[in-house]
Amino acid sequence: MDGFVGAAQLLQRAVRNGLFVEYICLAASIIDGALRMGLILQHQLNTRSSELLEELLLQTEVDPIVSEREIYRRAAQEDVIDSSLSRKLEELYSKRNRVVHRPRKLLPSALALPTDARVLAGRRATSAL
Repeated sequence: MDGFVGAAQLLQRAVRNGLFVEYICLAASIIDGALRMGLILQHQLNTRSSELLEELLLQTEVDPIVSEREIYRRAAQEDVIDSSLSRKLEELYSKRNRVVHRPRKLLPSALALPTDARVLAGRRATSAL
């Protein structure tokens, strides 16, 4: 949970400073973490247990990777989110990868977080804490 709260605080700082790429990465991380928690809670409700799904909590070098795309798919499959939102997250994931892996191809002005997005993101980041 500390990492989740830390990511939310860093997200707020990215919003305040207009750091678009950092904002995109942190927002994706927070969404991924929230869906992982949702999957664990849904599993606990379904099994009436307090069992934690370790593969969703921790990934060491020897553990199989549970990708964000897999999390979106599983979250929709387990009714944590609907399939429409899962598809939208998948679409945004692809766009995020373009921003992260090719930031130099973007114009410098495209790397600044638009004012409207700052306001919206600031409200969401604040409510996440």
